Parts: sequence; structure tokens; C-alpha cells
Amino acid sequence: MSDSAPQSMPAPAPGSGPAGAIKSFFKALFDFSFKSFVSRRLAGIFYAVALALTALGGIIWFFTLIAGGIATLASGSDGAFFGVLIILGAFIIVPLGLFVAVLLLRVWIEAIVALIAVAENTASLRK
Repeated sequence: MSDSAPQSMPAPAPGSGPAGAIKSFFKALFDFSFKSFVSRRLAGIFYAVALALTALGGIIWFFTLIAGGIATLASGSDGAFFGVLIILGAFIIVPLGLFVAVLLLRVWIEAIVALIAVAENTASLRK
């Protein structure tokens, strides 16, 4: 067995910890020259909030269609076919609509992040 001295860890760079990250975030947030970008850091939060709102909208849309289908069914014999059609449509249209909405949301946020990445990467070329 060898008695080797424990290796010391290098000290973290100043401003590289959680407090430094928060400080740099607020510095970028109130940078009126727009030399640093905040939106790339917030893209994940925007995506999560938009997904939650999309899911909530989908649930409301689904139950609205179901309630409309039931109301159409209850309206009489003429509405029976359309009531069943609306209820079946809720099970097809809502998931398909949510899929398209999430797909478009993801593409939109990725396009914005890519545009900002290009701006950040070309900033060094201007110097």
C-alpha cells in the first residue's frame, strides 16, 4: 500500500458557482447594449411552460368536445350520429392537434435558440 498524499482540488474560478451564475444572469438581463443573451438560458423554461399550457389546453379541448358530443346526443335522434362523431373525433383530433402543436413549438424554440447561437458565435468575428 502506498501512502500518497491526497491531491488537492483546484479552487473554483471566481464567479463560477451558483451565486456567480445568478449574478451573470441578472447582469445579462439588464444589459442595455444587448451584448449578452438571456433567451438561450430561458429556452428550457419557456418550453416547459408552453408544454404545460398546451397540455392544459388539450385537456380543456378534449372535455369540451366530449360535453358537446353528449349534448348533441341528448338533443334527439337527428343528433345521435353527430354526437357519436364528435365524441369519436375528440379521441382522434385532440391527440393529433396536440402532437402538431408540440412539434411546432419545439421547432419554433429550436429556431430561436439556433438564431441566438449564431449571433453569439459571430460576435467574436466582429472583434
